[in-house]
Amino acid sequence: MKRKKEYFQGCLIGGAIGDALGWPVEFMRNAEIRRKYGPNGEDLETRGYQHF
Repeated sequence: MKRKKEYFQGCLIGGAIGDALGWPVEFMRNAEIRRKYGPNGEDLETRGYQHF
């Protein structure tokens, strides 16, 4: 049972970290992200998915 609790806590912490990192661009359009963060700014959004 303890292991399930640790997984649950890890899931909550991971979700919170993901939300914290993604909030600056959450409601921005791709063009706005490129304008603010440069041409590679959009790569930050998709890079993680390519490696899984």
